[in-house]
Amino acid sequence: MEDLPIITTKGGQALWKDSFSMAVTGGLASFGSALSKAVDRITYDPHGLLQMLHIRLYEQGNAKSRGGNFLGRFWNRATGVNAEYIELSGTHLAQVLEMAEVKAPEGLKAGTPYLLRQDIARLAYKALREKLG
Repeated sequence: MEDLPIITTKGGQALWKDSFSMAVTGGLASFGSALSKAVDRITYDPHGLLQMLHIRLYEQGNAKSRGGNFLGRFWNRATGVNAEYIELSGTHLAQVLEMAEVKAPEGLKAGTPYLLRQDIARLAYKALREKLG
């Protein structure tokens, strides 16, 4: 784990991400995407940050479990889930790094998707749980 960078940018798209979401929503996916991008720019309160981290770490744990076989790796790739990182916007990444007591790199962009190594996210989750009691 230590040989992986702490933060990386999200490269590539999930195989089915855009076409699947457009088919399922009857073309309303672009509206949902715009709403999601707006939410990515808003900071969380401590309880919301804890909840978001809990969900992301849960999803990442499932991806890691699925990664043990071909179909699981295919599913992870097709859905864009990473077994070693969690995806966060620049705004949320800065909040999480602050909780983990890791200096945020210069030039983080609010709406840009970044990948944070899961062990650093777990440090932030633990610190936040202790802070909130």
